[in-house]
Amino acid sequence: MAMAAGSYVHMRASTADRDRSIEVLKSSFVEGRLTRDELDLRLGQAFVSRFFAELMAITADLPVGPFGRLPAHPVTPPFRRARGYGAITVAAVLVLGGFAALLVLVVAAGVA
Repeated sequence: MAMAAGSYVHMRASTADRDRSIEVLKSSFVEGRLTRDELDLRLGQAFVSRFFAELMAITADLPVGPFGRLPAHPVTPPFRRARGYGAITVAAVLVLGGFAALLVLVVAAGVA
């Protein structure tokens, strides 16, 4: 499930996010939508952008901005509890522990 654009504004920008915005800017320059000076200014802003909202702002007035469609980030799986010992496992350990203790007593009595 993709995230809505509003949920991205407070996210820190990744290198991939910067690269996508730079590609949008370059494409817009080639199409004649930006002058060379506008391209240079916006590229400089893209390189120093720290947050996704900053990247969205420099491409918002372009046809494919902000990035046309936002990328779908993988969903983090829910936290799973570690599997504990089941009742049968606990019972088996107790029974085996009892047999081991009995064996020690028998051996100790035979030695004495």
